[in-house]
Amino acid sequence: VPDQTGHSGDITVEVMGAGNRILLDGGVDDESYAQIGHGGTNNGGNEGHTGSIVATTEDGDIRLDGGPGGGFQSPAIIGHGGTNADGSHSGSVTVEAGSGAAATQGAVILNGSGSTDSFNQIGHGGSGAEGDMGLAADDILVTAFGDITLSSGGGGSYALIGMGGQNSTGNHSVNDITVDAGGNVSLNGGSAFAMIGLGGQN
Repeated sequence: VPDQTGHSGDITVEVMGAGNRILLDGGVDDESYAQIGHGGTNNGGNEGHTGSIVATTEDGDIRLDGGPGGGFQSPAIIGHGGTNADGSHSGSVTVEAGSGAAATQGAVILNGSGSTDSFNQIGHGGSGAEGDMGLAADDILVTAFGDITLSSGGGGSYALIGMGGQNSTGNHSVNDITVDAGGNVSLNGGSAFAMIGLGGQN
C-alpha cells in the first residue's frame, strides 16, 4: 500500500573530493526510481511534502539517468513528489556541481532514456502529479563549473528543471529559477520535452 503521509524536513547531500559525483540511476525493473526528496511513486493522498533540498559536489558531476536499464516509470528526481505523487510540495532546491573553491570540473546532466515515463527532474512534482508545486518564496538554483545539459528520451521521459511535470495539474509557483553554467547550457528535446520553467506537456 503506498505511503500517503505528508513528510517534512530539510535534505542535504554533500560530496567532497576531486572527481567524486552524485549519480541517480533509475533501475531495470518497473517503478525502480532514484530520488533525493520526500515522496515517491504513487505517494499521495493529497498530503504534501515540505523542506529544502541541497545536493552539491566539490569537484564532480551531478547526473540524473531515468530508466537507463529499461524500467517503466523509473525516473531520477531531485525534488519532492514522484510519478502520480499527489499533494502540494514545497521547499527550495539547490543543485551545485563543482562548487569547491579549487574545483576543476562539475557538470549537471539530465539524461533521457528510451524507457516510458522514466523522466529526469530537478524540482517538485513528477509525471501525473496533482497539486500546487512550490511557493512564491521557493527558489530553484542549478549551477555547474562546466556544462548543464537537459536531454529528453522516449515517451514521457522528459527533462525538466522546474516545478510540475508531464500531465501534472495545479498552480505552480517559484520566486526564481536560476541556471548558471561555466560552460554551455543545452536543452535537447527528443520524443518528450526538455524544459527550464514551470509546468510541462499536457
